[in-house]
Amino acid sequence: MNTIIQEIENILRNNYPNGYANAFVCEGFEKTVSLEEFKDKLGLPLPDLFCEYYQWLQSVEFPKEDVSNLVGLSNFDEEYISSLSELLDRIEDWQDIQKKQPQREWKNGFVEIASWDSCYVKVIDTLGEVANSGSILYWDFKGGGGYAVIHENFEMYLKTILERLKQGIYFPPSYADDEGVDDFSYGETRDKINNLVKELNKDAIKFIDW
Repeated sequence: MNTIIQEIENILRNNYPNGYANAFVCEGFEKTVSLEEFKDKLGLPLPDLFCEYYQWLQSVEFPKEDVSNLVGLSNFDEEYISSLSELLDRIEDWQDIQKKQPQREWKNGFVEIASWDSCYVKVIDTLGEVANSGSILYWDFKGGGGYAVIHENFEMYLKTILERLKQGIYFPPSYADDEGVDDFSYGETRDKINNLVKELNKDAIKFIDW
C-alpha cells in the first residue's frame, strides 16, 4: 500500500474516535461501479495513486459507530468522497454538456473528484489541457473567470488531506455547534486550513483564465 494512504489509515484508526474513519470514507466504499469499469468507461490515463486510493476506499473496514451528532458531514464540501458511480454519472453529464456547448469549461481529459455548493467542480486534468498533466484544479461553473489550480498532482492532494488530519483540522463540527461551524467555515480554523494548503502547494497554486 502507498505510504500516504497507509498513514491516513493509521491516523484514522489511532488518533480519532471510532466512527470518524467511516465519516472520512463517506460514499467511497460503494462498489456499484468497480474501479476497472470506471477506468474502462473513461479511457483516460488516471493517476496510479487515484486508483490505489479507491481500491483502499472500497476495501478498508473500520469500526462502525454513529458520529452524525459530532461530525457535520454536510459541511465537508469539496472533501466529501463520492462513490465511483456518482463520479462517473457527473463526468458523463459534463461530457454531454460539452458536446452541446463546446465552449464550456469542461475538457476532454477532466476527471471529476468532487463537487460542492452546486457550483464548484474539482477535477484531475489528466491530459494537461489547462495545467500540467495530473494537476488538480477547480472552478465555479456559475460564475468566475477561470480555473484555480490547487495541487500539482494527486499525491499532493492526499498529502494535504493527511496533514489536515494530523493537525486536527479535517473534520467539520456538528451543525449543533454554531460557534464551531463559524470557526471552521470563516474563522481561525479556516485560516489554518487555507494557510496549510498554500504552504504545501505553493509551487502549484495559480489561477488560469478561460
